[in-house]
Amino acid sequence: MDESNFTGSNLLDPNQPVFSVGSSDIDDREAEDILRSSFPKYKAQEFKFTELWRKRRNLDFRMFAKHISENDQRYFVYIIEKKYSVLTKLIDFLIEPLFNKAGFDFYSGGFCWRYVNKIYYLAENERVGDVLGELVNTYQRFSRKPSKENLLNMFQDFVLIHQKCSGEFKDFMKLAIAGCASFEYNYSIDKFIGTDDIQMTTMIGVVAHWRRRSDDDFIVIYDDSSNVSRRLDIWSRITSSNAPAHEHPIGNGSSVIFPLRVVKSIGRDSKTSYALQLCDIVSGLSSKIFNFKFTDDDQLLALNILESGFSQLRYDGVRYQDIFPTVDPDKRGELDAVDMMVRTIFPGRADL
Repeated sequence: MDESNFTGSNLLDPNQPVFSVGSSDIDDREAEDILRSSFPKYKAQEFKFTELWRKRRNLDFRMFAKHISENDQRYFVYIIEKKYSVLTKLIDFLIEPLFNKAGFDFYSGGFCWRYVNKIYYLAENERVGDVLGELVNTYQRFSRKPSKENLLNMFQDFVLIHQKCSGEFKDFMKLAIAGCASFEYNYSIDKFIGTDDIQMTTMIGVVAHWRRRSDDDFIVIYDDSSNVSRRLDIWSRITSSNAPAHEHPIGNGSSVIFPLRVVKSIGRDSKTSYALQLCDIVSGLSSKIFNFKFTDDDQLLALNILESGFSQLRYDGVRYQDIFPTVDPDKRGELDAVDMMVRTIFPGRADL
């Protein structure tokens, strides 16, 4: 697997609004054949998406897209719309504790995902400026530099947003303000650093896809220059064969069985791995296609690539969809999704 458009804790970079991780079950030998047959005019030693895209006027992506359509079951990409992801994190950390305290399981049955969709839609349709942009930028300023001062600034900015909005979104802003007011009862500001991470969510999403397809053990090979190399402590715990056996709920209401059956994770230099280069192209092309912001010429190219077969690529992710809550969240049981993941990462901790 390999990633594209990772921007660290800055999830609102306007030039790279989509993060993706591409994956496949294709080995180096087969990947080399695919790449050389798909891009016969490409002469560089390493197949890199950034170089292929830079030369897109002189290269034909249709053969590669056709290969994807004919082998779609062998590929999977996980997409994260970063702006949507920031809203998700805002709701996770400010709104979920309010539901939890009221006795509800915010994550059961995909309620959280549906709720985020609704708030995203409401914010986008407020007629008092870029309310969604104000909301997520305000939260990200705090989450990147958490402090008492910035928490107060976020509270004050949320009050201003609340004052100019109306209807259901105004009601949501009341909850967001309450989440700010109770924040220090739920979290330690000093330990809140690093909550902007999207890498682990994406990696789990990718592995969950392959885990659902097979009960066999498997090996994960990743680009050793990617961010996952800096989070191997967490990754090794999540994928450990000793992780508590359970059915773990995913944000959209689906689930995956733990342990994940990853017997080994190996970092490799992409220069020496055609399989990783293949994933780089799948990931990079997905980030471009899902961005939806093209010049006229690039829009025609994107449509051409999609129509040639790239639209058959299997994908999932953290992104907006017109799917909203239809019922209240379930009553909270002993453990919710967050509790289960914490116990997977920190087994044996009686205080969690």
